[in-house]
Amino acid sequence: MISAGPDTAPPAVATPNAIRLANAALDLVVGWPATWDQGRYGGLIAYHILRATSPGGPYLDVSGAIPQNGSAQYAFLDSGRAADASNYFYRIESVDAASNVANSTTLAVKVRIPFLAGLNLLGMPVALTDPVFGDLMAGRAWADAWSYDACATGFAWSSALPTDGTTFRLPTGRGFWLNGTASDSAVALGLLAGTSAVHLCAGWNLIALPGLASGVTVQTLKTATGADQVMGFDPAGPYHVRVSSDASVLQTGLGYWVHVAAAVTWTVPGW
Repeated sequence: MISAGPDTAPPAVATPNAIRLANAALDLVVGWPATWDQGRYGGLIAYHILRATSPGGPYLDVSGAIPQNGSAQYAFLDSGRAADASNYFYRIESVDAASNVANSTTLAVKVRIPFLAGLNLLGMPVALTDPVFGDLMAGRAWADAWSYDACATGFAWSSALPTDGTTFRLPTGRGFWLNGTASDSAVALGLLAGTSAVHLCAGWNLIALPGLASGVTVQTLKTATGADQVMGFDPAGPYHVRVSSDASVLQTGLGYWVHVAAAVTWTVPGW
């Protein structure tokens, strides 16, 4: 008889692929595809949804065991979490029959991006489940918005009005101008990887801090990308931007103009 010994290998990692509003925008639904090993010998037998109010935790099990049933896609509804003012971060824990566990390194997130009445320079920190700008801002207090893609072929500016049937898409790390008609906030629902990145092209780029890392300074950005100038929002105008000092800390949810001499990809921790 050959004994393989106890099972100490963790199951495959389950990764969220969507987070959406449900039930008149009161609830959140987190979705994920099945792991490759579910139902196999030694593989995953159940999923657990863990939730926190900051990306670093602590995380609490809010679902209990969700047994695998052979489905290709799973979803968990978290009641009441869309309507409240808190930010939420979800990870998926996979469990096998020997109680070995594995946790997702990508998070499903709900993050509020506040803005004021008047002009704002904002930025998108996550990979939105629905990246259409008009959907992000539906029902919010805004009059118009603009974004700029230095890597675009042709005209680099995009604009949007609340009445537009089609609006631009907003990827992770993109900055945008927004005219608010009152103080409000956009609810960003999307994914946050353990490492986030944004691609810059030669010239001026309108970007945001990709992810929710703290303590990232202008000098850190310059060192990593070779940028020679970074400008942030100036409410006083006349152009509503001012040069940011090297010691300035980049803020999640804000936009920045960054000038680089050559194309480069900026990579930072997701949180």
